[in-house]
Amino acid sequence: MRKFVTSDTHFGHERVLDFDERPFETIEEHDQKLIEYWNQVVGPGDTVFHLGDFALYKDPAQGLETARQLNGAIILVRGNHDTSARCKALSERIKVVDYLEIKYNKRRFVLCHYPIEVWRGMEHGSIHLHGHCHGGGSRPCQPIKNRVDMCSALWRYWPVSLERFAPGASRALLV
Repeated sequence: MRKFVTSDTHFGHERVLDFDERPFETIEEHDQKLIEYWNQVVGPGDTVFHLGDFALYKDPAQGLETARQLNGAIILVRGNHDTSARCKALSERIKVVDYLEIKYNKRRFVLCHYPIEVWRGMEHGSIHLHGHCHGGGSRPCQPIKNRVDMCSALWRYWPVSLERFAPGASRALLV
């Protein structure tokens, strides 16, 4: 069972195409490609930690329909667009939390939608994975060692394996 992380997929959110300059003609193409990329790397027995802003359909039930098309167990760390109505609609398929700390491959991860300035274990190598900033732009995040923006647009719309952050893996992306 592998573990992955992503954030800010914004399924169904037409404005994100311009906001992030996403390379898709329509939101339907965007959503289909993200589903395709997700299912190419995530298997049915895997887990994906989604760090917020999963879907912004006008009808919250459409988010559940999208979630049903995605492989793996999904844990959503609630973001600013993950309203109570949207989360309730997703709850049949997705577990929703506000904040999460996990240990994986001997490393602690602090998972939150928002970037945190100081987090538990940061002085001992824990890694804070977050969303919300979309790589900067109108929401710049100052670089901090071991704090990583997981916005799907920054990772070419693919969920990222936590193996990428394993001890001994390239640290270039963590600085």
